[in-house]
Amino acid sequence: MLELLGVFAFTITARKVGLYWRNGGVHWPTVIAQVTGMAAALMWINAAFAFPSYVGPISNNFPGLTRGDLSWALGMIVGAGVYWALAWHGV
Repeated sequence: MLELLGVFAFTITARKVGLYWRNGGVHWPTVIAQVTGMAAALMWINAAFAFPSYVGPISNNFPGLTRGDLSWALGMIVGAGVYWALAWHGV
């Protein structure tokens, strides 16, 4: 356990420079794309079998896809599209 604390203390005090250190360690286009993809996935989720059950507002109202769960695909597609739009020049 002490080794883990030592590594953590070293990480906090290490120099904050490098290829992946941006804006205080946060790449905002990535955060925005992740949150947008998660919101899109929640609109399409159909977790009627889970507890508590949740069905997104779009999943049951889309013609031909009653009780379909497209959240995994739509979340990735929307998140990737938003990331590409926001960070295409920096990646």
